[in-house]
Amino acid sequence: MKLLHLKILFFLTLNQLLLADFIESKLWTNIDGRSFTGTFVSSDLDDVRIRKDGTEHSISVKNLIEDDQSYIFKKLGYETYAIGNMAGGAFAGKVKCLWKQEGSKLRIYALDWKVRFRCHDQAGRELKNVYLWLGNNEHSKSWGTRIKSKRININRDIARGEISDLSGLSFELELNDVEMSDYHFLVTTYESGEEKMGFNFDMPEQYLSTGKPLTFSHLD
Repeated sequence: MKLLHLKILFFLTLNQLLLADFIESKLWTNIDGRSFTGTFVSSDLDDVRIRKDGTEHSISVKNLIEDDQSYIFKKLGYETYAIGNMAGGAFAGKVKCLWKQEGSKLRIYALDWKVRFRCHDQAGRELKNVYLWLGNNEHSKSWGTRIKSKRININRDIARGEISDLSGLSFELELNDVEMSDYHFLVTTYESGEEKMGFNFDMPEQYLSTGKPLTFSHLD
């Protein structure tokens, strides 16, 4: 009798797993246009594990179409966010990033980041550092907060008109000091060497690109 109960329990468990796979399975498509049906198992920002016909397969997230990538990022708790455009002056950048709030920390991953130097009277310029900071928007006025990520050294010469790829950079911002309001936004900052900017002191040149507003959860 005990053996019979174990067999029944085994088949019930197996049926539940198969039913869960059937319910959660979806059509996946790679960037070459080939599709298959499978179930999401686990993922990080680089690779996803998908169960197909009872076997797990590891696939690069970059090899899937954008809709499937968005599905994975939502599973991981990330939101997508776009910053800037390529039409600005000096350094112009466009960023597609992922962000999520974990308690007091804001984690940001640059999924796709292109930057171009556009200054017409210079052959090129060194991009020294990049970092992100939070802006605030309230009563139709915008300003910068004190919340900034650490600088990431780039130290890359970019010729006029050249497009440089900064994809894959990760940032972390601490939200403890943020005065919560209805809207905040991310700003990219590009620093290019140090120049005499007047008043006889050195100041890094900063080029800002601002994205659409986003909303954070209130801290406990």
